[in-house]
Amino acid sequence: MLVWQDLWASIAQRFGMERGAEVPASMDATMPAHDELWRRVVARHGLQPLSLQQLIGSAWQFMDRVLGGGTHQPPHSVLRPIKLRQHGFHGCMDTEDSLHFWLERMQREKYLPR
Repeated sequence: MLVWQDLWASIAQRFGMERGAEVPASMDATMPAHDELWRRVVARHGLQPLSLQQLIGSAWQFMDRVLGGGTHQPPHSVLRPIKLRQHGFHGCMDTEDSLHFWLERMQREKYLPR
């Protein structure tokens, strides 16, 4: 079962950061206010010149639902790949490995800082 809190230390390490304390908050409500900070990060690291809105869109709302931000509680779910296997999709990749694959790609393509 995927538990996002188990991945925070690994994600922080990728960006050379310490894992911070968990502070419940709505990403959709708080992150847009950081657009100016993001512009400075983009300039400092020579990233693609995209605003947070252009980069993220409505994904903050999705993350609030997944992580239980704001007033939502994350749904209890166990993702089972049995239907995929029954239909011929036999490959698999560890969730954490997949996450780091995509973070690395976004860093390489200068959407995220190293």
